[in-house]
Amino acid sequence: MIYRQYQKDADTDKAPDGRKIWTISSKGATISETPDEKFQKGLEGIKRILVGSKDQPTDVLYLGFDNLYQLYRSPDTRADALEAIEKAPIVFVDDLHSKNDPSRLEVIQQLMERRYELGKFGTFVTTNIDVEHIGGDEENERKRILSRSKETFVPFDLTECEDWRDTMKQRRIKMIKAEIQRRVTKRDATPPIEDDHDASPESPTD
Repeated sequence: MIYRQYQKDADTDKAPDGRKIWTISSKGATISETPDEKFQKGLEGIKRILVGSKDQPTDVLYLGFDNLYQLYRSPDTRADALEAIEKAPIVFVDDLHSKNDPSRLEVIQQLMERRYELGKFGTFVTTNIDVEHIGGDEENERKRILSRSKETFVPFDLTECEDWRDTMKQRRIKMIKAEIQRRVTKRDATPPIEDDHDASPESPTD
């Protein structure tokens, strides 16, 4: 909700270059807040709510699947990676993809089975591939991981959602255009400076 309001504020911002707007009324003068300032206030409100929450931000393990894979494959960090997966109340793994690599499939299977066996149901993964192919092309592995996925996960299709990167790109373009227009307007409103060398020489006097 806070982010959606931030997008609306950014789209209707009368001063996208960060300037402040003063409003004078019978009650006095007030200064506007930027969309970023309003957004930060919203985040502070969320922090106050989280203080009384059972699960704190430090209870959430968030990492990309490539990072998890690198931690798992290294003997020095494998135990720590598995312990983190086991203990965190909430695990969020981004961009899960096997790439038909057996060692990556092993990590996917470990992630699913350890969380499932320990009754840790706060497990979220994102992927840009069909769930049917989450286990790669090798038939036996694919069937095993697909079966575990169906038992463990509830799929959410996000293909019709707005792309956050595209939204931010459009906002940046809008800000750039507004800044260009401001500079052009300022340049056009500035009277040209007369160059003394271009002035006609005074007539000589007798």
